[in-house]
Amino acid sequence: MRTALAGRLSITHGLQAAADGFAAHCRANCAALQVPLAVAHVDARPRAGQSPEEAARHHRYSALVEQARSAFAQPVASIALAQHADDQVETLLLALSRGAGVAGLAAMPAQWQRDGMDWYRPLLRVGAPDIRAWLKAHHIAWVEDPTNTDPSYTRNRIRAQLLPVLEQVFPQFRDTFARSSAHAAHAKQLQQDLAQADLQVVGVPLISKRCSN
Repeated sequence: MRTALAGRLSITHGLQAAADGFAAHCRANCAALQVPLAVAHVDARPRAGQSPEEAARHHRYSALVEQARSAFAQPVASIALAQHADDQVETLLLALSRGAGVAGLAAMPAQWQRDGMDWYRPLLRVGAPDIRAWLKAHHIAWVEDPTNTDPSYTRNRIRAQLLPVLEQVFPQFRDTFARSSAHAAHAKQLQQDLAQADLQVVGVPLISKRCSN
């Protein structure tokens, strides 16, 4: 995860032994590129009733905000995240499997604001195979998360079993799925705009309670 100006942020979740290797890889790459690096260690173990993905996401974003504000010479105004087109497809398929409405089908936004910063996902239209091909062409090594092959995670089953089939049947599925998510995001925004317009006209409705004797 790289900011536009200040440097690179790496979050270690403490959920697997390979995490220290990820941080070491980031240190080596940033040293070679002379890019400042901030590494944050968080305890992302889930609470009772909380999914591992939800817990890791919560701690990751909190750590990113904290590091962006304090780890570099000046506060960071924007953060770029590394999710790519395959991640977006997985998110959309998960939403479809849950019967989601337009908010869920919008999947991950490419740009938004949070905690006083601008957030971006510049690789959402770039597939994982293209990213790996670019890295190979430029002789840049990368590390694979060992949990990516764990079939107990639904995302991994989608990645290993569904995406190869989609590649065969619908070779352009990354682009077409991205368009569907964009349409859903547009519909979601229209709903929000309409709700705000209605609120301005009608106002906040009073909540009445019926008393019984």
